[in-house]
Amino acid sequence: MSCLMVAYVTNRTLVPDFRNWPYSVPWTDVFRPLGAPDCPIDNQTALVRWGKTGFNIGLPDKTVYSYKSGLPVPLSIGPDLKKLPTDHYLWWISQFAKYTMRLQSWEEELMKKFKDVLKLQIPTVGIVVRKRDKRGEKRKLEIHSIDRYMSLAKKYFSKLEETQTNVTRRILLSTDDRNVFKLVRKRYRPPRWQIIGFQRKTEVEDIVKDIYMLSECNFVVCSFSADICRLVLELKESQELNSVYRIKSLGYNYFYATEGFRKLRFLLKY
Repeated sequence: MSCLMVAYVTNRTLVPDFRNWPYSVPWTDVFRPLGAPDCPIDNQTALVRWGKTGFNIGLPDKTVYSYKSGLPVPLSIGPDLKKLPTDHYLWWISQFAKYTMRLQSWEEELMKKFKDVLKLQIPTVGIVVRKRDKRGEKRKLEIHSIDRYMSLAKKYFSKLEETQTNVTRRILLSTDDRNVFKLVRKRYRPPRWQIIGFQRKTEVEDIVKDIYMLSECNFVVCSFSADICRLVLELKESQELNSVYRIKSLGYNYFYATEGFRKLRFLLKY
C-alpha cells in the first residue's frame, strides 16, 4: 500500500513484487491486480526502500530521492484534503486501503454468502482478540482480558437501549484462540447476548473474512497494535468519515506502518 502511494504521487506505474508473499494462495486469487503485474522487474524499474522514519526512491539512472518523514500526498489535492471534516492522515490512507483490498468477483460472492451464514445484522459490535497478528509475525501483542472488551460492548449497547427497544446484544467475535470462544459463550449467554463469529486461521482468505465482516460492524473493540484492527479502521473510514469514533482501541493509538509516518508530506509529481 505504501508503494502504491508513492507510485500515485510520482505518476508512475506500480510493479508489485510478490516473490516474498507469505501465503499459499496467490494475491490475484483473492484481490484484483495492483498496478501492472505483467511488467518485469528489471534495471528500468524504480525501487522504493522504506526505513523507520522515511523512504528512498531509486530511479533507473541511479538518482535517489530521499524523504525523511511523512506519507506522500500530491501537492495539487492539498487544499481540498484539508477541507475534509475528518482526520486527513487517516482519510488519505483509507483511500489506498480501499483500492488495495478490492476483491475478485468470486471472492465478493463468497463474502456475501459468509455474511448470510453469520447472520450479520444491525446492530453488531465486533471484538478482535488475538494472540498473534499475522503469519510470520514475531512481536508479542498486548493481551487484554475478555471482560475489558465486553465492558465496552456493554456501554455501546446500553447507549442504544436509551432510545431503542428490543436491542439484541450481538457480538461478532474474531479470535485465533478457540478458548476465547468457549469463555465468551459461557459468560455471555442468550437471550441477552448473541455471540457469532469464527476462529480465524492464518491463511489470507480467513484474514480477509475477518477484515470485511468487522468493517461492517457498527462498533469495533480491538487494539491498534494489531494490523487487522488498523486495516478495519481504514476500510471503515473509506466508507464513512470520522470512523475513528466507531472503533475503540485498547492501549494503542492509530498509526500507519511505522510510528515515523504520523503526518502527511505534500509532494510535486516529477
